[in-house]
Amino acid sequence: MANTRTFGILIAAGLIGAALVAQTPAPQPAAPTSQQLEHRGEKNIKHGTRKEVRGQAEVAKGKATERRAGREEAKAGQLAAEGKAGAAARLDAKADRTEAKGKAEVRQGRRVKAAGRHQVNKGVNQLEKAK
Repeated sequence: MANTRTFGILIAAGLIGAALVAQTPAPQPAAPTSQQLEHRGEKNIKHGTRKEVRGQAEVAKGKATERRAGREEAKAGQLAAEGKAGAAARLDAKADRTEAKGKAEVRQGRRVKAAGRHQVNKGVNQLEKAK
């Protein structure tokens, strides 16, 4: 019987302690120092610049893919002229898929490039805030 009573008191004390801990307010996070802001701004500018370059490369890759699709369509036209309709149809369908892939790469590249510009602007704003 004594063990049950002791056990109950321990549980009650634990619950009271947990309730008290839950009521204490969390400390406010410290505002970043100007040195931290400057460092973060420089990192954002560097990262954004890399993103812009990567986006530009993706755009160039997409345009190259679109040019390849044009060459495939021309080849399909030659095959059709030679009387190879089945091969021409397959190559034409492949050219359509390739062109769609190229357009998607161009869109993705433009999106990444814009995100990089945004990142650079964010870094510049952080550097200005640090001063």
